[in-house]
Order: sequence, then structure tokens, then C-alpha cells
Amino acid sequence: MPSSRWTTWAWMLLLSGCAMGWPKQSSSATSDIRNCTTSPPFLPPTVTDTSAQLNALRQRMQFYNISAYIVPATDAHMSEYIAERDARLAWISGFTGSAGTGVVTTKKAALWTDSRYWTQAERQMDCNWELQKIVWTDSIGEWLLQEIPAGENIGLDPFLFSIDLWNSYAHVLQGSSRTLVPIEDNLVDLVWGTQRPPSPTSKIYLLPETFTG
Repeated sequence: MPSSRWTTWAWMLLLSGCAMGWPKQSSSATSDIRNCTTSPPFLPPTVTDTSAQLNALRQRMQFYNISAYIVPATDAHMSEYIAERDARLAWISGFTGSAGTGVVTTKKAALWTDSRYWTQAERQMDCNWELQKIVWTDSIGEWLLQEIPAGENIGLDPFLFSIDLWNSYAHVLQGSSRTLVPIEDNLVDLVWGTQRPPSPTSKIYLLPETFTG
């Protein structure tokens, strides 16, 4: 009989809690990812404030007469794991994942990366950046078609893109009256300036044939 009374009281307590609502913790206590829908936005301490970087880049874009600038995560060797000096996407966006593409326009900034890095991106990027969860080049091109008016230019550093990737962007933009413009001076490097890390000085060594075949 006592066991039956205890069960009854437990059910009453549970139902009461459901009806009244259990106390909720604040977003800062329950989440380590950004929330840009609140006012003010909730930003975890892992976020990088990119306002100054984006403002400086947009000034350079205006000088070069481009309305968007594409920033890949790779270096000139198309490497996925790169030196700090080549971590341009990380510096401009705060996102340090090894794969991704950023696009900065005069009013917006967006990052494309795959599902491995979605949570990391939400932890590292501030609300200046949109996270796009589709990684195909076509999706970046389609976004550019929506954001960039006809007759305007889209810039990139040609040394950071393969011929195939350049052709993929050109194919999406073909016939749209939007021009893909190669700019040999990397605009992120220009605004990074003296804060940009130096080139690596570690030794280069050969792997033995037992590893390379």
C-alpha cells in the first residue's frame, strides 16, 4: 500500500511539472553556439568579432570595383591543412575548420561548409556571417546570382582556385551579366597587413619509400 501511495504522488508531481513548466535555463547556460535571433544576440566566448576585418575588406572591394569576393580555405597548393599565414578564411570569418568557402558582399557575408563543421561554425562565427549548409559550387553561384545585381563584378584570387573550380563558377554565372574577375593581389592579405603570420621556417624533409611507395 505505501508503494502505491508513493507512485501516485510521483505521477502527481510529474503532471504538475508538465502543466506549470519546469524552470528553464538561460541560453548562455544551455548552449555554446551563437543565437542571432535574440536581441541582443547570444554569442559564446569562442566567437570572433569580424566587424573590423569585414569593413576593411569591403573598402578594398570598392577600390577594385567588385561587389563580392570569394575566400576559400585552401592555399596556393590546394592544401586542406595549411600554414597560419594562409588561413585567410579563418582570419576574415573566425571559422577555423579545414574545409569551407566564404563570400563577402558589400552587405552580407556567408560561409559554406559541410556537416562536419556546422556546429564549429556556429561556435566561432559572429552574427555578421550566415552559415550555408550546402557545399556545392553551384549553390555558391546561385547565392551570388541572388545577391549581386547584373552588371557587377565578383572577385577572387586566381592562385587559390583550380581551373576546374574556376570553370564551375564561370559556368553558373554564364549569361547572367555578372563577371568573374581574377585579382592577383589577395584582398584579405592586403587588409591583414602586418598582423599576417610569417612564412613557416620548419625544415622540409623527404618521406622514405616505405611510406610513399
